[in-house]
Amino acid sequence: MKTLLIDDHILFATALQQLLRYGCGLKKVEHTDDALEALEIIKADPKIGLVLVDMNMPVVDGIDFLRALEHHHVDVITGMITANEDPRLLREALRAGTKGIIPKHSTLEEMKQAISQITRGECYLPDYLRIKIDHLESKKAARQSSTLAEQQQQILALLYKGHPEQRMATLLNINLTAVRNRIVSLFQTLGVSTRSECLSHAQHQGLLEN
Repeated sequence: MKTLLIDDHILFATALQQLLRYGCGLKKVEHTDDALEALEIIKADPKIGLVLVDMNMPVVDGIDFLRALEHHHVDVITGMITANEDPRLLREALRAGTKGIIPKHSTLEEMKQAISQITRGECYLPDYLRIKIDHLESKKAARQSSTLAEQQQQILALLYKGHPEQRMATLLNINLTAVRNRIVSLFQTLGVSTRSECLSHAQHQGLLEN
C-alpha cells in the first residue's frame, strides 16, 4: 500500500516522510504540496491506500479536499494532520470523512498509534481533542434547548410520541395549519427537514425527556 502525504510546508513534510518510512514502517510515501494535484494522483493510482493531509492548505484546504474525495467517490483512508485545534474545524474534518486527527506535535509513539488505528479503519482522536469536541457539542445542545420555544417543545414531545398532525391539533386545541407551522418552525430551529431527522437530532442533543 502506498501513502500520499499532502502538505505545503516542505521542511515539515520532508521530516514527516522520513518518520513515516523509518518510524511507522510505511515504505512507499509520496508527497505533494497541492491538494488538487493530490486528487488527480489518487484517482490515477489505485495502489494509494492512505492519504495524510494538512488541514491548512492554500487554494483547497484539508477539509475541502476530504469533501472532494467523497464527491468523486474516491475510496481511500484519510488522516488529518494539523496544528489547528479549533474544535469546530476538527468536528468538520471528522464529518467530512477523515479517520483520524493527528496533531503536528505528536511524538513518534503517538504517530505510530495513529497510523496503526487509521490503517485498521479505526478512528484516531487524542483524548484532549475529543474532550474539546464533546464540550462544543454540549454547548450547542444547551443553546438549542434554551432557544426552543414552549410551543416547539410541545410539538417535539408530540412528535416523539408518534402522534399524527390531526391528533396534535386536537391535543393542543389549535387548527391543522397552526400545527404544521409549528412543526416547520421546530425543523428550522434544529436545522432538519424530516420527522426522523428531527427526532434523531433531538435525541442526540438531549432535548427529549425519556
